Amino acid sequence: MWIFAGIVIIGLILFAIDKENQKRSPIDDRLAQLKKQKVIPFSFSVKGTAYRTKEEIAAAVSLNINDLLILESEPNNPYDKNAIKVLTLQGYLVGYVDKEHNQFILRQWGRILKCYVSSKIEGDIPYLYATIDIDNA
Repeated sequence: MWIFAGIVIIGLILFAIDKENQKRSPIDDRLAQLKKQKVIPFSFSVKGTAYRTKEEIAAAVSLNINDLLILESEPNNPYDKNAIKVLTLQGYLVGYVDKEHNQFILRQWGRILKCYVSSKIEGDIPYLYATIDIDNA
């Protein structure tokens, strides 16, 4: 009888351990999804548009959602060695990648497929958000 009870208890313990290993958090699920994606989008805000020239601000005003942008590293920037310029296809500087994300973007530099306007708050000086598509193949 004791042997049977011991086997049942061991079975229950093993069953509980197996169930615990099968539990996944939402973060685990999201990471698993990202690993399957061939392209990972990453969004950031474009800073400093208000400090641009009138021509550059006009270029920012004329941007539309999904318009392509150019990113250009600026390692000699006196304020931030990790600075990344955000330019229109015509070469107008409309701002910089926000400081919170420029190091991450620099680490992804060789994997960036494209950069584009993902959101825009209209105004005399627009507030831009951009997205990069990162190759995850």
